[in-house]
Parts: sequence; C-alpha cells; structure tokens
Amino acid sequence: MYTTCYPANIAEDFVLAHATSTDGINWTMDAAPILESPGTATWYGSIVGEPGAIVYRDSIFVFFTAGGFQASLPIQCIGLLKSADGTNFGIPSQAVFMPQDVYPTSSGYWGLSTPSALTINDSIYLFTDVAQVIGGNWTQVALHQFKTEGSSGVWYHEPNPIHVQQDFTWTNGNYLSEIRSITALMDDNDLLRIWYAGNHIADISGTDTTYNVTVDAFGIHVLPDYWGIGTSEYQFTVPTTINENKNQAIQVYPNPATSSITLVTKNESENHKIINVLGQVILSDKLSSLSEQIDISSLPTGMYFLQVDEVVLKIQKN
Repeated sequence: MYTTCYPANIAEDFVLAHATSTDGINWTMDAAPILESPGTATWYGSIVGEPGAIVYRDSIFVFFTAGGFQASLPIQCIGLLKSADGTNFGIPSQAVFMPQDVYPTSSGYWGLSTPSALTINDSIYLFTDVAQVIGGNWTQVALHQFKTEGSSGVWYHEPNPIHVQQDFTWTNGNYLSEIRSITALMDDNDLLRIWYAGNHIADISGTDTTYNVTVDAFGIHVLPDYWGIGTSEYQFTVPTTINENKNQAIQVYPNPATSSITLVTKNESENHKIINVLGQVILSDKLSSLSEQIDISSLPTGMYFLQVDEVVLKIQKN
C-alpha cells in the first residue's frame, strides 16, 4: 500500500494505491487506486494518504489519514478500508478521531495522521501522530496510541501522549520542529516497542535563525543532534479488556432512546460516562443505585458510547 498523486502534487489529488509482488523485489501496480478523495464535503473529501496495513482475522485492514469535512466542520481523522482478498476493498469507514479530552481543537490541535498498526492476540494497537497549528504551520507535535478489542468496534485512547516534541533535544524547537511517523512491533522479548522520526530544523533568536539542516552543492547536511530516529518501549496504561461476564451483568434500555436510558448493574459504586464519536466525555457521574435513569434528552441525535468502568456499550440517541 502506498500514497501517490498526480504531477501537480495537490493534496486533493492524493490516492491510495496497491501493488503486488511474488518475490518482494519486483512489483506490479494496480491499474486503478483503491481509494481517492471524492472532492466533496465528506470526511475524506480533501485528502487520503499514508496507508498502514495489517492482516487481521484473515482480512486486510488498511488504516489511512483522512481529511475533509463533517457537519460543515474541518476534520482530520484515521479511516479504515477492509478487504477479504487483498484486491477488492469495501466502503471506507472512520476508525479513530483526535480525542478532545487530550487535544482540544480550541488549543489549535488539528487531527491525526500517519497511522501504523499491529495486532497482539485479538487486539489491534493503532499508533498515530497528532497535528497542531503553530504559528500558522501545520506541525506534528505528539505521538498517540489507540486500542480495540476483537470486533467490539470500540476504540480506547490513552489519557496522555506517548511522546511530545519537547521530550527530546532533536525534536524540541520553536521553528519547523516535529516528532512523527511512529511504527510499532513486538521485539524478541515480547515487549511492545515503537520507532519514530523527528527533527529540530532551526533555532530562532530575535530575527536571527540558526539552521540545523543545510543544503549546498554536495547535498543535504544534517547536524546529528537535531535529526534522527528514536525508539521506546511502550505499555498501554488504561483499562482495555472488555470483561464478557461484566457485559452480561449490565443492561441498558431502551436502546435506541429519545429522552432517557435506564442502566442496570450489579455494582452501584461503578462510574459511568457517555462519550461521543469524537472521544469527548459528554456526561459523567457515579451510580447511586443498581437501576438508574440517565437523561439524554439534551444530546444531539447520533451514536454514543456508554462506559461503565472498563465496559463500553454502544447507544443510539434518536
């Protein structure tokens, strides 16, 4: 899987393309792309690119950067294409959004990009960059991780970034500095390990700029302390296992609902949250009884997630 575009190199012209090889050296490119932006006001209408593919449950899952509009608002999220045969791909769907509780758009955070995924047992771990507009420049400022269990369709996100620009000298700068392009795998000791790139192109003091990357007739020269590849061990830190026995002990009705839902559980000390598809916590409280009514009348129509401790259920507001 790869990104390609027409000669003008315009973002709207990017497509996701596919090639095959029998020896890993010689490749044959498909005659047509597997996905291209429709150029309309959809969530991937402005750009598709940066595919990250995995094999999961005998199918190919292709995560990709998607940019466009949703409800007339600009959005950049991670999309997903699936294929059972590696040739025919289904309709693209949205996988994960930028979590607003960690990266609020009010602070200039823009969205997610460059997805990379891997599977461990029956879980998918998805790693992305987080972009922010700084001084008018679109900048990759953090690395983040998401996780989903089996076919639940529910993605969990970390409460904090894995790394940010300011963590390292070679990415920490106030002019065109980035940390990005995360890739993960399990090492020989069964540890989750990530690799990532970064740069600190220049320092600015007043009107003076000292560049850490220069170009001359002999090529590009990079000062080694300001450009490189990093590696870290990583562990997902929030509860992620959906306990099937707990799921059976929790009931929500009616679902879909218009004004309220009733939550029935065996443990009245449990906390509950209602989360929208952007990862925003809309409602949050502690249960005061084993059967509690939750008012959702003020919520806009749409799909939400009801989280009771580590159990997550989909609910539909009509």
